[in-house]
Amino acid sequence: MRLNKILAFVLAVVMVSLLIAVGCAPKPAPAPAPAPAPAPAPAPAPAPAPAQPPKVIKWQGQPISPPGTLETENMEDLIKRIKEASGGRLEIVLNAHGSIVPGAKEFDGVDLGTLDYGNVAPSYLVDKWPAANPFAYMIGGLTGIEYAFWMNVGGGNELVNKMIAGKNIKMLTNTLVTTPEVFLQSKKELKSVADIKGLKIRSTGDDGEILTKMGASVIFLPGGEVYQALQRGVIDALQLSTPAVDWTFALHEIAKFEYLSPVRQPNDPTWVFVSPKKLAELPDDLKKIVEEIHYSQGYRWYARLTQLDLQALEKQRAYGVKVAPIPKDIEDEMIRLAKTLYDEKSAKDALYGEVVKSQRAFMDQYRAAWPRL
Repeated sequence: MRLNKILAFVLAVVMVSLLIAVGCAPKPAPAPAPAPAPAPAPAPAPAPAPAQPPKVIKWQGQPISPPGTLETENMEDLIKRIKEASGGRLEIVLNAHGSIVPGAKEFDGVDLGTLDYGNVAPSYLVDKWPAANPFAYMIGGLTGIEYAFWMNVGGGNELVNKMIAGKNIKMLTNTLVTTPEVFLQSKKELKSVADIKGLKIRSTGDDGEILTKMGASVIFLPGGEVYQALQRGVIDALQLSTPAVDWTFALHEIAKFEYLSPVRQPNDPTWVFVSPKKLAELPDDLKKIVEEIHYSQGYRWYARLTQLDLQALEKQRAYGVKVAPIPKDIEDEMIRLAKTLYDEKSAKDALYGEVVKSQRAFMDQYRAAWPRL
């Protein structure tokens, strides 16, 4: 009995020891959590759509002058600037002079819809409107820069639109202005107004009328014939264009006197025009580009012609030509006779008179404010 109690006690001790041992044993480390499944790879971005070339709008144009002339170089520079500024979206195709409509008929070509774009010297429109003549230039009138100012802020553009009302034509802002023309290239020296009498002079228009009143024998010849006419004595002197243009005709080889003055022809403007329908079809940003490029081109080209004229005059002097101002009494007499001529023509045509009056008023106001310009 006693033995049984001892065995039971020993067994109880053993069981307690085992329980203590189990409780004190280190707990097994928890199993690591399974790694998260990798996120699915993003879908590849769609390939960008191929860039679409800009829609190109084309206008068909024609200049008033043949290739290689300064006038056409001016137009080529203008349309190149428009193409660049528009990112190639507006392209003006400048077809060769006379290739679509007869030369000097570009205004009619746009009016009839044969052309979209062109330029014209105002004097080419005299057969339609006598008032186009003082738009071209006035003897003793506005210089090129003054003319551009008058057109833009002095009422000139409004008078142009009044004149061409009813035509399918949109004149573009500003104009392409030039430097003054040479007063005369002459084989004979001129010392006073008396030397004009009997002189055989190539001229035309208002200049021709005034020189005739001064006693000259006035002959009109195409520009391509003036060299030989001067060489053969058909003419003694001529008015043609600016110093830069005259140099290209090699007149310095014969005419040893070049007389300068801004009085005879202070400026020889060109107007640029377009089909109103074609202009209206342009997006607003392209309309703005067309407006701004045409506005700036007149001043840009004037600066270029000034540079070319100064270079040409240096070449003339180096060749041995006597370059000098026209004698003042010749200049004064031309201004006096021109005033009478413009007054007479103004009395015969109301719009002509309006154009003359507007230019005179602007010139007086401008020069009174800036007398030394």
